[in-house]
Amino acid sequence: MAENYKKYTQVEHVLERPGMYVGDTKDVITDCWVVNTETNTAHIKTCKWNPGIFKIFDEILTNATDEVQRNKKMSCIKVDISDDGTISVYNDSGIPIEIHPEYKIYIPELIFANLLTTSNHDDTKKRTTGGLNGLGAKLAAIFSETFTVETASSGKKYTQTFEKNLSNILKPKIGKSVKEYTKITFKPDFKRFGVDSLNEDTRDILIRRIFDICAITPRGVDVYYNSKNLSVKDFSEYISVYIGPKKSCPRVIQETGRWQVAIAPSDNGFQCISFVNGVNTTDGGSHVDHVVNPIIKKITETIQEKHKNLTIKPHYVKDNIFVFINCIIENPSFSSQTKEKHITKVSEFG
Repeated sequence: MAENYKKYTQVEHVLERPGMYVGDTKDVITDCWVVNTETNTAHIKTCKWNPGIFKIFDEILTNATDEVQRNKKMSCIKVDISDDGTISVYNDSGIPIEIHPEYKIYIPELIFANLLTTSNHDDTKKRTTGGLNGLGAKLAAIFSETFTVETASSGKKYTQTFEKNLSNILKPKIGKSVKEYTKITFKPDFKRFGVDSLNEDTRDILIRRIFDICAITPRGVDVYYNSKNLSVKDFSEYISVYIGPKKSCPRVIQETGRWQVAIAPSDNGFQCISFVNGVNTTDGGSHVDHVVNPIIKKITETIQEKHKNLTIKPHYVKDNIFVFINCIIENPSFSSQTKEKHITKVSEFG
């Protein structure tokens, strides 16, 4: 029957089928790494948290980290999370404030209020940022009660607010500014995630993700959470958050070009924290196999050679290592929009 069929707008489809875009929109209970911001130490905690809220936050945060690659003058990323769950992400790099000649709207509105608009579609170019499909920031706007873009560039300042899941787009306000920056402020539409507010566990996981940014941005880019400068300056110091200081907690770190890899002992089975172009790949993927498998093979062979009377299996070795990977892959592929698993073939790593 004809009435069984419906054509959605793009925004309607996102809201009706959120799992395709932001993953699980209901609270889940899992063991997660969280960070104590007073001691800069990480520990595993059983959390009741919301993956969908995390995802829209991460899309905005990833935009800020991508900008580090585009603008070498960038010096800071600042994240604030208020008591009522309003989130803001600031970086000192602006967006062009001009009307697009083809689409006849300002570029900030084109970027944040129109799905499938991106500078990342041309795969003939070597793209090494986390953005991919032209959906990320728009998803945050769609799943928010209010979403405000504030940016300043070339002496001009642009402010625009989108309301009610991007259904109401207010007119932009144009002013003046001597600084260059971009600040995104949004309040998630919590009822879309089956909750009334941002709970403590979800907040903890957002904070841990802010600490991740310390690992993947170069020295000279300061990262702040609620006005506090997080004193984690590079990949090596980030690893110490998880396993302790170098003097008491051994690790082997190797950095070659676009790869940073560290291996340390693990007392809790195989553990891995990995990033591809700033994206936290919680389910690992081809980049992890590319690093881990040869290491396990070599260690297994070395131990077996020394202890010929024992049978050393690779999984014995794997169960005792903690691996950290931060890598840059040209034009990466992921298993879904939520990007938990990286699936680019090793032969295509740039």
